[in-house]
Amino acid sequence: MVSPSLRARVLAGAFAGWAASGCDGDFLAVEEVSPSREVSPGDGANPGTMPPSSSGRGVLGCPTVDPPPYTLGAHATLSAEFAAACSACHGPAGRGSATYPELPGGLSEEAFVAHARQGSGERMPAFAPSSISEDTLRRDYRALLALAAEDPPPEVSLSNAWTWSEAELAQARDEGLAAWRKPDPEGVACADCHTVDALDLAVLGYPDDALTRRARLHLEPDDVAKLVRFVHAQRRHFGIDTPCAPTYRPLQPGGEVLPGETPEAQDAAFGALLRERGYLIATETVASLDDARAVLDEMITIDLRNLPIGIPLPRWTEDGVNGAAHASMNDYMPPLGLRPHPEDQAQWRAMSDAYIEDPTDAHLFALIDGLRSMHNDGGYRAAHTTPTGNCRRYQQAGDYLYDLSLRKRRSQMITQHLLRRAVLNRETSLELPLAPLAAYTQGSDVGLNPFWAIAGEHAESICYPSTEAGKLASEAILAAMPPAALAEVPDQDQADGVLTALPRQIAHAWFALGQIYDPGLAMRQGNDQATNKLNYWQRLTFSHDGIHRPFFALHRLALQRHFVEDLQGTRDHPGSTFFLSGPVHPLLDGDRLWLRQIYLVLSGEDPRAGLSHRLIGNAFRAVLLLQKELLEAGEPWDDGGQTRGVTRLLDDVRRWVDELERRIGESGGQVIADAFGPDLELYTSGLATLADEVEARLNL
Repeated sequence: MVSPSLRARVLAGAFAGWAASGCDGDFLAVEEVSPSREVSPGDGANPGTMPPSSSGRGVLGCPTVDPPPYTLGAHATLSAEFAAACSACHGPAGRGSATYPELPGGLSEEAFVAHARQGSGERMPAFAPSSISEDTLRRDYRALLALAAEDPPPEVSLSNAWTWSEAELAQARDEGLAAWRKPDPEGVACADCHTVDALDLAVLGYPDDALTRRARLHLEPDDVAKLVRFVHAQRRHFGIDTPCAPTYRPLQPGGEVLPGETPEAQDAAFGALLRERGYLIATETVASLDDARAVLDEMITIDLRNLPIGIPLPRWTEDGVNGAAHASMNDYMPPLGLRPHPEDQAQWRAMSDAYIEDPTDAHLFALIDGLRSMHNDGGYRAAHTTPTGNCRRYQQAGDYLYDLSLRKRRSQMITQHLLRRAVLNRETSLELPLAPLAAYTQGSDVGLNPFWAIAGEHAESICYPSTEAGKLASEAILAAMPPAALAEVPDQDQADGVLTALPRQIAHAWFALGQIYDPGLAMRQGNDQATNKLNYWQRLTFSHDGIHRPFFALHRLALQRHFVEDLQGTRDHPGSTFFLSGPVHPLLDGDRLWLRQIYLVLSGEDPRAGLSHRLIGNAFRAVLLLQKELLEAGEPWDDGGQTRGVTRLLDDVRRWVDELERRIGESGGQVIADAFGPDLELYTSGLATLADEVEARLNL
């Protein structure tokens, strides 16, 4: 059993780092830099990335890489077009790299020209005569032949942004921002899919070859050169001498995913961490009311934003050139470029400039509001009007990608805001109030949690494939997708003509991100964030189910209890309608409770079994003991209408006890019994009795 209640100690100072921000209304606080350590670049590293830096942690605790060198330049005998379009990949003298071949290699002059015109798959775009003339290509071919024969290799003078004069830096930033905002032939600019000023590419250490390859899909060589130079200038401007690894998952707690090749292994790693840190929920027995209070009191001191987890959050961008696993829509990049209406272009740029100059929450809100009111999809929805009938809110085939793009852009803007404030203030971890950006009140939403909204729309199949109408609707959405977006849809969905694997791929990561960002889910209600999506996460998509699932569920409930019991009437209350709409305590509110669906019972042969059962049993016992206390004090309760969260919890507890006893009686069951030791009866017959006592006080 645990010590007496921690509440006095908790409320005396444990929330110093979680408190709302200072007088300017912004919410990132400065924290001491933690000791650095070497880190790995993570899984699925881009082929062109630099090796891990020994400098350790970067912005928001990310794993870092050595800064990519500025490579745009060329030997004096090569053209300016070669410097802008080719040198980042093939080297300033054409000597190639581990990824890109030496030029001209074994190509004849005719083959060299033809190859430049045709391109080479995803790694090399085709260069039209308007980009590089035939005469220029042929002169470069002859120069490359001569340079290839030189031994030792020819020296090339490369520019380094950290040595530029202030005038050179200003020129690179001015010219680069203009290129960043320049529409491509489709009318979409880099700034319409990324951050307003390339901060994302400055923070993440993408090498020049990757920047060049992607930019050449949209811009001419001269603008590509300006854009790459712009990224280096922004790294110097913001003082980013050790950028984050390109594989970094923004807002990933601890900077990296806990080790493990499968969700089960990552789940086990999380359990080991909980035990190592001695958290009561994982190490003690909830036998009494004091124990229940102590467990929930300790839970509210745990900041999910700094607790490493085994759930991989989305990367900033995925790229199929790095392998099939990276041809994924599960990133921050919107599948459609939403660009300002021509009549709103000047105002949008002015709003962007105001935010760049002074990145306050208010300027961020203006940009977020402008996404819907001032932007268009370039005619995409107008061109894809096939009705989708029963497919949720999507009335026509083009609505799905538009809706997803809008929410991703909101999520992007919030995340880059955190990165920007961290870069400006040199923070290394997230320190947010319990309901970040709660001052945002546009429409019926209170606060901003577009992460949760993305997940909620993917908690089930996009349409309803069990019906013919649903299948036709799903096929219409697939047919409306541009080739680049369709390439990121799982092969299974493309083959079946239904969208079922894609939502499963997206939902879990964005649900987790939504709770990490807004740990009490104070902002999950609104015009498109239904309450019961929490149930879908737990029941349908929560793949890290043995350890993470009960921990996340109890952590959310502990904070919601804290909002009601300790923060009502204070400036630190989330201020959400979710906590102002009625008198019912969260532990007795069926719409908020949703502890059900965590009653997984693993076999004794699963290495997670012992800790998983203790976590779930402790969560059940803590909540039921506190419910019993509230009911005895006369607190009202609400079963939540169709959700029936309170009474179904009691049914789930009984089912869990029955299943636990069955598991103990089968092969490997002794492992489970040993995990409980002398407390086994508390989690079997004792827990069932406790459920009966709570039910008796509901006066059903």
